[in-house]
Amino acid sequence: MKNILLFIVLLTSSSFLFAQELTNEEKQIIINNLDSSNILINYPAILQVESHLITEAIPKLEPKAQNGDCTGIYLRLLQKLGSTHVQNLAHLAIDSSDKCDDPVETRYDCSKILIELGEYTTAQYIIEYYNAKTSKFLFDITLLPKIIENRPDLQQQAKQIIFDYAQNFRGSSFSRYLANAIITEKYPSEAAPILVNSFRNEPDDAARISSLWYLFVINYSELPSLMKERLLVEPISSYRRTIADSLLKQFGTIENYQFVKDYSTVEQDTIIKSLVESEIVEFIPNVPDSNQTKSELIDLLILTADNCFNINWLSDLAFSNELKDILTTAKTNLQNEDSLACRVQVKAFQDLVDNVYKDSLNTDARFVTIEGWKFLYWNAQYILDRLPEPPANPNLLVNLKNSLGNQIPASNVKYYEGSWKDAVNNGDGTFTVITTRANVSIRVFYEYASQQVDNVPAQNNTYTFTTINAVVQLKNSLGNLIDAGTVQYYAGAWRSFGTTSNGVAYKELLPINYSFRMTYEYSSIDKQQNLSSDSTVVFQTVNAAVQLKNSLGSLIDAGTVHYYAGAWRSFGTTSNGVAYKELLPVNYSFRMTYEYVSNDKQQNLSTNPVVDFNTVLCSVKVSKTSTNEPINNAAVKYYSGAWRNLGSTNSSGIATKELLPANLSFRVTYGSVSLDKQQDISVNNLVEILLNVP
Repeated sequence: MKNILLFIVLLTSSSFLFAQELTNEEKQIIINNLDSSNILINYPAILQVESHLITEAIPKLEPKAQNGDCTGIYLRLLQKLGSTHVQNLAHLAIDSSDKCDDPVETRYDCSKILIELGEYTTAQYIIEYYNAKTSKFLFDITLLPKIIENRPDLQQQAKQIIFDYAQNFRGSSFSRYLANAIITEKYPSEAAPILVNSFRNEPDDAARISSLWYLFVINYSELPSLMKERLLVEPISSYRRTIADSLLKQFGTIENYQFVKDYSTVEQDTIIKSLVESEIVEFIPNVPDSNQTKSELIDLLILTADNCFNINWLSDLAFSNELKDILTTAKTNLQNEDSLACRVQVKAFQDLVDNVYKDSLNTDARFVTIEGWKFLYWNAQYILDRLPEPPANPNLLVNLKNSLGNQIPASNVKYYEGSWKDAVNNGDGTFTVITTRANVSIRVFYEYASQQVDNVPAQNNTYTFTTINAVVQLKNSLGNLIDAGTVQYYAGAWRSFGTTSNGVAYKELLPINYSFRMTYEYSSIDKQQNLSSDSTVVFQTVNAAVQLKNSLGSLIDAGTVHYYAGAWRSFGTTSNGVAYKELLPVNYSFRMTYEYVSNDKQQNLSTNPVVDFNTVLCSVKVSKTSTNEPINNAAVKYYSGAWRNLGSTNSSGIATKELLPANLSFRVTYGSVSLDKQQDISVNNLVEILLNVP
């Protein structure tokens, strides 16, 4: 072995010495001296001699290739010079190897040359050399895969040597690199423990990082966890960047993305920190495995939406549920083999995520962070990439525009072909009707209502539905616009139209017949109108007047007025006998309260806006029981929530008071004698009470 080392040294130096072209005389001298011991020194020079001189050299070298410690060198030289006897000479050298100083090495050298020549009959000497030598530095590990392929009887021994190199960090780092490569290729099912050990403990940096790529090759299931473990302890900054980059690009899950992002905040190397931060900014999720079905990808996207919500990359539970409902519908469409409808739903999901992310000025509770947007938007795109595009040239394109001519999205479009069928939602606000019929009926659905048109040409045609700007006004009895009225319209149920502002509310609606409802001061009135004929719907109040008159028909004060609209509402207090309020012209119950007594009255203001309440002159006459003689100065009260003073009797025994006609209890007190009596003064306004007094 010492001669081989000497040969390498001399070869390096001789290559320098003979870098210049030799003269013919120098070449001849070299050939003439081949019998000397200078063969090692002259080795590079021999390769420069002309072919006619080489012919002279070969016979002198061949005998030397059969014995001696430099057998391998002679064989190499002969092989370079084109000798046809190298194979035979190698066998002769092996047969006489016991005469050499190092028989094991001679057999190794010759067997290596034979293997290079495609012969494996002496391959066992490669194994012998490995087992005999304590230093493995110059052992050629690339021979072992060839032995494994061509000598089944030596497979296990060759395999053991390779594993020994890899597991015990034997030999040079390059040999360990090769050992790991061979194991990865030939024994992938057994490679994981060895490569993991190398990735964790290999002392050579380059060999260590190479183990990472081999783990990728064998598709090691625990590799993401191992990479995160190594990222925190790897001393080489460029390798940390490599590991972080691989975690993002090869295993870009939400968990791994967040791990790398957290790591970037503590990275000390400013250059690596900047590079990793740039990769985080540029990151997009990995394209899914082609073996995953579209249904599995939708399920995965639903789970991703949940995960984004749980870590606050996506806010508002209602928004999260809305997104998942869209995907659930998409999956149902896919299961029903309607790929176009599935595409529409996935595109709607993607657009909703994109719009909420970009709408930073929106004040509602919904938001999507940049991280949430990346995972939701791109994973939706990967699904869209696998779904068919809508037809490029539809038979009938249907769209919806508002009163300003701007395209707006319809809720749905249906067409009649034996039954009502859904048109294809193209995801851009338009719908496609695909039919073989020449003409069809189509319906557009918008804001819970629908409009139908018939006999629409269904081939190579575009049909546009147009909404109108419906106007609902609220005016008072003088024709002036007033606020605030709450407006609804009926489309399957009562839907919100809006609240008047400066007396008017607006909404884009289909030009069809609707029922409208105006709610003002707690009461409502309905009106039906076809917007195609008149797009302005007017509601008008009346100036309701509630009057309080006495028994003589004169206006009196002060009465307190209420009206019933879901509950008793304040109307006002009479002034000069009258209270006014603008109300919708419907049927109300009114309540007048005067002197603690109340009367109710129902009246339809559309028929008569003036509501009259009249008191009666209630007279209480007090007489003695025995003589029927009037009693003067008797105290009279009436009960209405409490006992109220009616007055004292006069000399005729009578006390009077204007009261609303109601059934009341009366109490007369004279001296120590008191007596109660109940009477409906709307029937008889004279209340007679006899007291048993002397």
